[in-house]
Amino acid sequence: MSNAQDFISSVKEKWLPYMEETEKNYHQDTTTVENGRCSLEGGLKYWYAISIRQLHQWKDAQDSLLSLWKGNVASVESIVW
Repeated sequence: MSNAQDFISSVKEKWLPYMEETEKNYHQDTTTVENGRCSLEGGLKYWYAISIRQLHQWKDAQDSLLSLWKGNVASVESIVW
């Protein structure tokens, strides 16, 4: 019976430091993951803003080309007709 009690005491003695270390690692890992998530979120917001800006620039370029084309067509029509 004494061997079983000694074994249980030994396990309990080793279990507490193990659990404390596991909890510490869990909190560190959680913090690391959260920091990474925030960094990714910031990067995504940054590139999203750039892509929206590029989209507007592309639209402006298309509108400008369309306007030039219409002006050229009108000019040609005035010469031809």
